[in-house]
Amino acid sequence: MFSIGELIELSRKGAGADAQLAGDAELLEAAVGLAEVISYAQTAQAHVLAELDARGVTDRDHGMKTVSYVAREAGCARGQLRGRLKTGRALRKQFDKVDEAVCDGRVTFDHAKTLADHANPRITDVLAAAQVELIDLAEASTFEAWKRDVIALAAYIDTDGAEPDPYVGNDLHLAKTLDGRTDISGSFDAALGAAVTQAIEAKADELFKRFSHDHGTTTDLPVPPRKVLRALALHELIRDALGAEPGTGTAPRAEVTLVLHNHDITDPDGTPIPRAAADVFGCAPDLWAVIVDQMGIPVDVGHTHRLATIAQRRAIAIRDGGCTFPGCDAPVNWCDHHHVTDWHLGGPTDLDNLVALCRHHHGVTHRNGWTMTLDEQQVPHWTTPSGDHLTGQRHHRRCTDPDPPGADPPGSGPPDEGPPERATPGAT
Repeated sequence: MFSIGELIELSRKGAGADAQLAGDAELLEAAVGLAEVISYAQTAQAHVLAELDARGVTDRDHGMKTVSYVAREAGCARGQLRGRLKTGRALRKQFDKVDEAVCDGRVTFDHAKTLADHANPRITDVLAAAQVELIDLAEASTFEAWKRDVIALAAYIDTDGAEPDPYVGNDLHLAKTLDGRTDISGSFDAALGAAVTQAIEAKADELFKRFSHDHGTTTDLPVPPRKVLRALALHELIRDALGAEPGTGTAPRAEVTLVLHNHDITDPDGTPIPRAAADVFGCAPDLWAVIVDQMGIPVDVGHTHRLATIAQRRAIAIRDGGCTFPGCDAPVNWCDHHHVTDWHLGGPTDLDNLVALCRHHHGVTHRNGWTMTLDEQQVPHWTTPSGDHLTGQRHHRRCTDPDPPGADPPGSGPPDEGPPERATPGAT
């Protein structure tokens, strides 16, 4: 067919060429020429993929579909390969004239792909019969104008349209990045999109009020921008959906699996978990700690005995009556049980070491520079990074003691000697 080795070597040399050494005219010529090369290469790949798929080679010899096998071996994205396979099938079966035009350089692979994407079974024969006219139109138009005409023509001749598919237009993609973050992208149809948007925006409004109140309490808690509020709102909605119904006496739970390997904490995929996040996980969810050896072989599986018992949760509900952070209105059913002294550092699962905190203020308590103490009445007190002292609440009513025991008056900075009460390790 052709020497793929020579083609790869030539392409490698082209990729390694230093564009900064070329003159303006040479760069312009190269930009246009490389666009033509890419079009020919995509067409060649479409031909090869379609032939491989027709023969069933990858399934017969490797037990994999064509796209999956090539994507694995070449280390490239499957989505683009699927598009080229689809185009290759269309050129092979219906659009022979377009195939010739692409190979002759009269139109590009993008023209062929546009036809393949819009040629559904109801109108393929009509578009195939108009190949010559469509090629002539492409040679006299910009690609964007030609594509609009093809889409309009396809819609015009497909008068009946397809049977409505309730799933078309609804998709959601989740992908982990190299730094451990998660990228979420997708789209929804009009009905689902309206429901999702209204739910997120309404929850974001609630969070804005909460953050605004917290900011009024201490400037160490700024109000995030709207896009951050939407992300937090999505998380809140998910937690609400996974949690217990109000009034059942059962705290919400989200099972989390963490892997401890050489003192590093990761998720099951090996993505590192920040210590602050792990500390929050360690207080309330049904967390399973899997301990592995140097070869990554699990040697022990933790348990959930550190969790508050039903009797303890009832006692905390009676004592705290909701989130204990000043001004928070989260009900006790949606609160974590924060270990003032971390459980993994020896802190007991006793009432005098547990405090009800909503997930947001639970995370605040574990931030760097924040400390929490309990007084003799088991009332929580916080010291912020700037030295503000905050007294907790019970049943959504501020407790009377304005300062933690042993603290200087507000505005005078942190005390010289810390209070004798238990402090939260890992939150400083």
